[in-house]
Amino acid sequence: MTHTEFKDCSKCNSSRPKTEGLILRKLYNAKDYPKYDNRNAINVDEIADIPMYYFDIMGVPVDFLDESAVCNFDILETFKPRMGDKKLPLRVLIRRR
Repeated sequence: MTHTEFKDCSKCNSSRPKTEGLILRKLYNAKDYPKYDNRNAINVDEIADIPMYYFDIMGVPVDFLDESAVCNFDILETFKPRMGDKKLPLRVLIRRR
């Protein structure tokens, strides 16, 4: 399998219409997905880079909440991540269901 395709979740807990699904094409490896200093979660810089077959906690851009496949993930919290001296923008912690 080369990608994971999620169903459109337009009927989930959202007042906004959703029309497109989310297709995951990346595989997890520790080099491409570093962990945060202040949370036990990996950093995912782009929504399109969410790794398929990864079921632990991930920090994704807040734009993720606008995705149609948000129902396929548990939304855990938002937070300001730290990775060394690098300041990252606000992230949403998610986990695949």
